[in-house]
Amino acid sequence: MTPDVTSSSPGDAGSSASYGGTQRFQQLFARYKILALLLAVAAIWIFFSFLTHGAFVTPRNLSNLLRQMSITGMLACGMVFVIIAGEIDLSVGSLLGLLGGVAAILDVNRYWPLAATLPAVMLLGVLIGMFNGGCSRIAAFCSGSPAARRSRRSPIVSCSSVRVICRELPAICSPSCCLRCSRC
Repeated sequence: MTPDVTSSSPGDAGSSASYGGTQRFQQLFARYKILALLLAVAAIWIFFSFLTHGAFVTPRNLSNLLRQMSITGMLACGMVFVIIAGEIDLSVGSLLGLLGGVAAILDVNRYWPLAATLPAVMLLGVLIGMFNGGCSRIAAFCSGSPAARRSRRSPIVSCSSVRVICRELPAICSPSCCLRCSRC
């Protein structure tokens, strides 16, 4: 639990005046944590814009950065639900790479339309996720004592094995070359 830094009693008026803007600054960031994150991202962008003499803040680069941040943000939101449920999944990033590779191969090499590629890749992601969850449940049930069987913990070994499989499968199954889209 985080302490409530926003509440103050009437006797604190003199002490808040001594701290001045520092306490107000802390209260602002305690109340609006997302504001602190956005300001940190803005500070990093300003730093790199000075470092690259303005080449960092081109519209194309900023659009690319926002696109990459949105993918990471969506993965983070999904992982919040997994962690709230008391589980852990280490294979999310590797699964993203595998599904991205499958989508690229279906789109570029097999000439599938986008309307067919997206549902196929989503279905594959759901199936691999169900397999990963099933392996975790089986490993939790088969691990040791009856107390371990009753526990709702997810074994890291099964998640790590699915992570390794998802990471190595595109390298094994795809040709060792770059996929170039002739339509771009």
